[in-house]
Amino acid sequence: MTTRASRSLLICAIRAMALVSVVLFLILPARAQQSQNWDWCNDRGGSALSLDRRISACSAIIESISETPEELARAYGNRGVAYQNKEDNDRAAHD
Repeated sequence: MTTRASRSLLICAIRAMALVSVVLFLILPARAQQSQNWDWCNDRGGSALSLDRRISACSAIIESISETPEELARAYGNRGVAYQNKEDNDRAAHD
């Protein structure tokens, strides 16, 4: 009886570890991309970073569902500055 219970517990533990592995496998690349988006949105890409790339990165952050209201406000503000630098004042004012 104990052997059956031990085996059942082992199977449950293996399934749980497999589930955690799959979740991490799916989450970590998304987090890395989000980190890259924050670098670009915050204009940490150097002087060669285009305004379009900055706008795109900020937009990706805004469209994600994982950011806090404060982070979203920062992304909107950064995108608005990029629009203003492109002299797209209507979009800048909207953001």
